Amino acid sequence: LVLWHRWLPRRADETREPIAVAAWRRTVSARLAAGGGEVVPAIGAAIVATFDPDESADAVEIALDLLDEADAADIDVALAAALGVVHAHEDGPLGDAFERAQQLANRARAGELVLDAHVRDAVREQFLFGRQVAGAWRGTTVDRDNPRRVETADAIADLPVARFPPAGAVKLAAGGRA
Repeated sequence: LVLWHRWLPRRADETREPIAVAAWRRTVSARLAAGGGEVVPAIGAAIVATFDPDESADAVEIALDLLDEADAADIDVALAAALGVVHAHEDGPLGDAFERAQQLANRARAGELVLDAHVRDAVREQFLFGRQVAGAWRGTTVDRDNPRRVETADAIADLPVARFPPAGAVKLAAGGRA
């Protein structure tokens, strides 16, 4: 799995940004490495890490935590994840998953985590999804308001049972025949 982190620069405060971005990059790199990711050498403000495909749900959790931390720090970021073959190469890892993750991160809005179809399928039992992201490669955002399926299932289980009148009573009340 390739997880692509993209910082979204703001036009307003360009003097503060290089310091804030450098500190944020260190935080993100450390979190990705601590979570089991192998951080690829950085390109500008983008940070990329690879994870074992079996750790897809954990990588999505880390990405959601990073989005929450970025929101709290008032930093605009977007992330994307893609599954595919990653080849070791003397110049660094290569593979179509890098291209998909980058393309999806570039189309993501601030605060979004976009998953390609392979990642979405791998984590569909754990997470809920939001809008579709179109383009050469399609993606799906993770619902930021209610991302975890288990939390939503617990809330639904607590809802009272709906009470409906018998069908005949509704017809009679409307002046019809039962």
